[in-house]
Amino acid sequence: MALCSGISTHCGGSIHKLTVQLTIKCLDQKEAVMWGSNCMIHFSDRKILGSLDDWSRFSLPDKQAGSLANKPDQFDNLMFFLMNRLKLDASRGTTDKKSEFKVDYENKPVYGAMQCTADLSRELCDKCLQELSVAHRYCCSGRKAARIFSPDCFFSYSGQDFSKWKT
Repeated sequence: MALCSGISTHCGGSIHKLTVQLTIKCLDQKEAVMWGSNCMIHFSDRKILGSLDDWSRFSLPDKQAGSLANKPDQFDNLMFFLMNRLKLDASRGTTDKKSEFKVDYENKPVYGAMQCTADLSRELCDKCLQELSVAHRYCCSGRKAARIFSPDCFFSYSGQDFSKWKT
C-alpha cells in the first residue's frame, strides 16, 4: 500500500525511491512501513486493508522550524482547534481522506494537513487521526512545526505554505 500526502504532486518518483529503499533495508521482514518526506509505503504478509495498524507511530518535531512558540499554551490551544478541524474534514473525505487548513498565530500563518489511507472507513480514519492528535501532545507540544506518522494516517503542520512543498 502506498500513500502520498495531499501536499505532494510528484508521488510516483517518491514511491519508487521508497520501494527501492524498503527492498534493500527490509528484505527479510514480513511487514514494514517506510515514510519519505511526503509519501509512505507499507507492505505485509497479512491483511492490512481496512484495519488500523497501531504498532508503528513516530513523530518528527522540525528542529529548525519547530522551535518553541513564544506562548506555548496559546499555541497548543490553536493546534487543538486546527487538529479538530482537519480531523473532521479528512475523516469525512470520500476517496482522498485529506484536509488542509490554515490558522494564524501571532499574525503569521500556520498550515496544517491530515490524511488517512483511502482504505479506512470514516470511523477508523477518525480514530487514527485522533491517536495522532494525542501523540502530538507528547512529542510536539508548543512546537511551531512537526510531522506525525502512522501506517494509516499522518498529521503535518508548519509555518511554510504546503503549496510550496508540491515538488
